[in-house]
Amino acid sequence: MRICYTVSEKDFVEAQRLFRATILPLYRRAGRQAMMAFGAFLVAAAIFLFLPGRGKIDRPTTAAMGLCGVGLLGVYAFYPDYMAKQKYQTDGRIRREMTVEFSRSGVNARTGETQTESPWKNFAGYAESSGVFLLFLSSRLFLVFPKRAFEPAEIGPFRELLRENLPRMKAPGRGAAIPA
Repeated sequence: MRICYTVSEKDFVEAQRLFRATILPLYRRAGRQAMMAFGAFLVAAAIFLFLPGRGKIDRPTTAAMGLCGVGLLGVYAFYPDYMAKQKYQTDGRIRREMTVEFSRSGVNARTGETQTESPWKNFAGYAESSGVFLLFLSSRLFLVFPKRAFEPAEIGPFRELLRENLPRMKAPGRGAAIPA
């Protein structure tokens, strides 16, 4: 099976989200969610306190509380995607056209003048989202394969090829260890 593609910004951002969801330990994912919820709470509380009829409030402190909430939401909800988009825009290597051939023996990838052949044993596992497949070389290094690069009839056989050769990477605490 052969695909030819260029990773789009949308693919790259989705790959980064899948990477974080797959690799980050449970306590870090829960901490991120808690900080976003706390930020939303601070914003909502500031808005509530500014509503008319609340009596005397310390406006500068309430405004600072709301700004802190906006800051927490920005850092934990929007900053990771922003950084992924910045990385995509500044790193031209991400936007190179790739031709990849998958076989029972492994993955053969070609970019410009570079060609690599990797047997399945070189990969630590795979993860899948609605738009991309990730093949992990280690817990911090992965290859992105957009589903849009496959013909609709190829996705099922490709998924089966992955299942035969690689473990599915799962989030820590959900039954699978992440290799180093």
